[in-house]
Amino acid sequence: MIYVTGDLHGERAQIKTYIEALSAGDILLIAGDFGLPWWPRQTARHFKDDKLLKLLSEAPFTTCYVDGNHENFDMLKKFPLEEKWGSMVQNVHGIFHLMRGELYTIEGHKVFTFGGATSTDQEYRTPRISWWPQEVCSEEERAHAIKTLEACNWAVDYVITHTAPLQFKPVYAHTLLGRDMPCLTANFLSEICPKLSYKRWFFGHFHDDTSHDGLKARLIYDDIIPLEGNE
Repeated sequence: MIYVTGDLHGERAQIKTYIEALSAGDILLIAGDFGLPWWPRQTARHFKDDKLLKLLSEAPFTTCYVDGNHENFDMLKKFPLEEKWGSMVQNVHGIFHLMRGELYTIEGHKVFTFGGATSTDQEYRTPRISWWPQEVCSEEERAHAIKTLEACNWAVDYVITHTAPLQFKPVYAHTLLGRDMPCLTANFLSEICPKLSYKRWFFGHFHDDTSHDGLKARLIYDDIIPLEGNE
């Protein structure tokens, strides 16, 4: 089975929940803010990251994620690229980072991915210590995504992103609490959304579990739900 869940933020308790919920051979897709690895090697706290990554990589299921806004992008860029599910991934110690603008064929399902978002709490964070400018999509990544979607005639089965197009605001507006701010990634997703044919669009970022059948959209956080059967 393929399952989807929301932001991990490098939390051990959440990883234990995955291990209890999933079975051998399952695939877990995390909709951003994976949060591992986070601490640089020169800090003692990197051992926490190593233990959690080992716990997940040795689990009997496969873990994949799109990047969110809370990732250490300077560390992430050092991991090797390889081809998997018909497109490029980064292998993060046996866990797979699904790249921006890629289309994967996973268990026969076409899954388009696009990570990133703007942090609403940047003013409380330190550049390249707890916040990285790569959280926002680049012009090159946007162009690559469009090229990918044009190649499949803008028809996919599922979309996994971290933030959401502005069209989905009815799904997440109740979570904003006055923290709404411009986001280049959300604006880009808003541009491609009307052109895309999809069964269901899953996204995280807003820390709630809410569904909107009319928009075919699912905001996901704590829930762990099957990819299929959410049309």
